[in-house]
Amino acid sequence: MTIRNKPYPIAMNFGLPVPISDATWNMMSEDQQENILFKSYLLYKSSYENYQELHKQQNGNSITFEFFLNLHEKDILTQMISKNIERLENESDNRKIDAENTKILQKTNEAMALLRQEKITSAFNVMTGNLIY
Repeated sequence: MTIRNKPYPIAMNFGLPVPISDATWNMMSEDQQENILFKSYLLYKSSYENYQELHKQQNGNSITFEFFLNLHEKDILTQMISKNIERLENESDNRKIDAENTKILQKTNEAMALLRQEKITSAFNVMTGNLIY
């Protein structure tokens, strides 16, 4: 991507996904499309945040995510992201919540396992007369 703000263009690589042809997109299963769409959304969103910072430094104003998407070729991927922004944002939020819930559940399971182990050890010590004071 080239930004022409000054007399000398600045070439920038924001690590964006490679455009996908309509034919390739249509040959994919729905699960594959959904997976690629979500991962591409995350890449574009991350690149947008970097670009927005640069744009603000150079021009003093900010741009929207939709405007950022429009700077790129309108391939099937950017079109699908544009059409599904709200759903993708919700999915991103839901995945973050799921990850947090998974961590909480894992910590709870570990604590419960530790309590069970302590209870078993205590019962064993009582049965064998190995009381620890």
